[in-house]
Order: sequence, then C-alpha cells, then structure tokens
Amino acid sequence: DKAEKFSDFCIGINDEEASKKLGIRSGGLSYWIACIRECFEEVGILLATKENGQELDLNGSEKYKFDNYRKMLLNNEINLFDICQKEGLILNLTNIEPFSHWITPEIEIKRFDTRFFIAYLPAKQKEEHDGDTTIHHNYYDNTTNSSRVSEVEHTYRSNVECWIVSNAGVLIECPSMQ
Repeated sequence: DKAEKFSDFCIGINDEEASKKLGIRSGGLSYWIACIRECFEEVGILLATKENGQELDLNGSEKYKFDNYRKMLLNNEINLFDICQKEGLILNLTNIEPFSHWITPEIEIKRFDTRFFIAYLPAKQKEEHDGDTTIHHNYYDNTTNSSRVSEVEHTYRSNVECWIVSNAGVLIECPSMQ
C-alpha cells in the first residue's frame, strides 16, 4: 500500500492532504490506499473507477472477474497495484474520510493503532463479507439523502471489536451521511 507506487492511480487527495487530515508528517495517502484494499478484501467493495471515469459494475458483467481478483488478493497471489495496472483502474479517494482513531490500552498484550474510515458505497457494487474477517453486515438507509451505510461485524477477538460497535453506534445516530 505504499503511496509512491500508487500516486498515478489515485484521484481526490494527495499524500500531503491525507497526512494533514491524519495529523502526521507524511505517508497519509497509504492509509487511504489500505482502506480501499481492505474494503475490497473484506467486503467486496472496490472504491475505484476505470481510467475513462466509468464506474465499475461489480454486480453485472465484471462481477466474475473481480470476484476472482478478490480471491487472488486474499490468497496473496496478486496485489492491488497489479489489479489497477491490469484493469486500468483509478482509486477514487474523493469520498473517503477518516472517522476515528483508536489505540489499545497499554495493559493489552497485543496492541493496535487503528484508524477507521467512512466512505460512500458505489452504486453498482454490493457488499459481500469474506466469511473470515467480516461475517455479517447490516444496512442503514439514511432517508434524507438515500446514502447507504453498512455496519460490518468483525471476528476480531480484542478491543478492536468494541471499537467497531462504538463506531457503528455513532453512525446510526447521524441525521445525515453528508
């Protein structure tokens, strides 16, 4: 997920802007790229467009091909950069925003410094949990603007699990997803 490799495949934000949003000196763009990769691996959503700006249709004609890429990605047989090159994809970072940042307490044996992001879901894609990291999801339609929020239940067995539930609770209370 190194930003230098991906900079020509991204629109919407650059490393300087991403780093500023996260309050770090540099490397912020890598978090957005990791967010896109994780969404594709865990939920089957690929926040990208074709080079010509056309939306991906992962519900229709491109479903089989991208399902195969997802399986290959999960099995470490391909990486996101190679998929972008082969398919002429541009990662769309425009509608992704940092949502929360959690660090496990020092008393925990296994420590995490985890950032959560929120994003609009593409119209021609459907969430499909991977059955490993994500095992269940619920939809929350916001009637004010018809945006969909997907709450995803993770199988983590640490404090990360409660962070996800806490984040979902905050989202449900939002009057608008704008």
